Amino acid sequence: MDLTTFTYHLKAQAGDTVPQNRVGAGEVLTGGTIALVDTGGGVMAWRFSGSPASAIAIPSRAADIGAGRPVGGGMALVVRVKITTVEANVGDTVFGYCVDTSSPKGGLLLSKSSGTQINGLWRNQSASFAIQTGGVTHGAGFKTYALRLTGNDPARTSSDFVDLWVETVGRSGTTPDLSSAAANSSNQTPAAIIVNAGSGSIDVAEAYIFPGEPTDAQMAALADDLAGTMAVPTPVTFSGTVTAQTGAQGVAFSWAGSALSSYFANGTAPLAYSILSGTLPAGLAINSSTGVISGTPTVNGSFSIVVRATDSAGTPTTADTGTISFTIAAAAATAITLTGPSGGQVGVASAAFTVGANGTISGSHTVTPSDGGAGGTFSPTTVTISAGTPTATFTYTPSTVGARTISATDAGGYTAPATISYTASATAGTLTVSGIKNGSGTLLASTTLPNVVVIQRSNRAALLALTAQATNGAGALVISSGVLAAGVACMVLAFSDDGTAAGAWPATVV
Repeated sequence: MDLTTFTYHLKAQAGDTVPQNRVGAGEVLTGGTIALVDTGGGVMAWRFSGSPASAIAIPSRAADIGAGRPVGGGMALVVRVKITTVEANVGDTVFGYCVDTSSPKGGLLLSKSSGTQINGLWRNQSASFAIQTGGVTHGAGFKTYALRLTGNDPARTSSDFVDLWVETVGRSGTTPDLSSAAANSSNQTPAAIIVNAGSGSIDVAEAYIFPGEPTDAQMAALADDLAGTMAVPTPVTFSGTVTAQTGAQGVAFSWAGSALSSYFANGTAPLAYSILSGTLPAGLAINSSTGVISGTPTVNGSFSIVVRATDSAGTPTTADTGTISFTIAAAAATAITLTGPSGGQVGVASAAFTVGANGTISGSHTVTPSDGGAGGTFSPTTVTISAGTPTATFTYTPSTVGARTISATDAGGYTAPATISYTASATAGTLTVSGIKNGSGTLLASTTLPNVVVIQRSNRAALLALTAQATNGAGALVISSGVLAAGVACMVLAFSDDGTAAGAWPATVV
């Protein structure tokens, strides 16, 4: 058994306001009088006085000691406790792991035997079975008690056993300090914690519950060296690079902490991971086998997710990662970007070309467009981009018919963008879309379309935005413009002012 596998861990430490489970979330002990005290030398403890502390729910992976459970189906309770003021009543619960939250019935308990003596016992709903050889004297200081309940074991005629190890100096061997006689149990699943000081006071420095049965040697070691033998599971977290350039540098997250198996009752490593809530940014994905999140993000921004791990039986951890928040930010720009139309008419200003950068812009950059000496003009002749103005536009008016290349350069050191092939025609290009219908399939003959947009399909550049375009009697729409170059494949969108689309149709300029 992995001794870092436990289902409950109470530890008194500065800063806490209530005793809480350090493994699970939201599980606290309240009721009676509870105070965090320094018992001397910096040893912190929760002091319970008066009536019992309210029971708290134990995680669902608590051990089941019901009928038919195999060997190993029991549990262990290890608690470091000091009886500050001796309670008056024999049988009062000192620390219990119980079924019935209204009364300590059915569980693994520490209980007063007489005077300052402590027993380890299994109590069902109708009777108590004390340790066979009697109690052990507690003493004035802190002492560690390690109790083990053996679950139903066919080799033991379906009986339950309670063994108790008490912290000693120079223990010889691993035999329990107290051992119970066989006692038939009520075969239930303990599910809560109770601390009862009775008429006295109890200081609890630390306590653990194991869902399983440690060996005699392990139990002896736990009793003699509580802090040195066990370790709190490392919280399940993610680590990795969280800054990434959109469309370029990737981002990778991975599980951190070697004790992830402690979040499972069977102590095995998780076999599957998934996103429990939230959405990964586009371009990233989680590896269901390793839990590593990686990829090349295509968007920037802040994101939050929760990841869940499951074991070989498909059972999830009771403690997920919690919310993981991270930011993907664009890296510093290194190059100019350029988009725009691929043609138009001589003497007519083109649709807009757009200049930007491939990341966060530093400083101010003056970009100069060129047609490679073809004699056309740009308006304006230069544009400026900066962090405050990340994009700028210009138009191009060709002076001669034919093909040429549109390029852009930056004197500030950014790499020039890919060039755009542009063809200038002598006459206006024409688009024709036939048989225009609305969403209901009705032919829109001799109908005025409030809004029409023409988009170049190769680069999604908007070439024209028109209003009040009329169809003919056959429901055809004909668009002629100097910004349309022959041979350019386009998409024509028509819609009304209220946003109701009439449709979208492919067409090629002639």
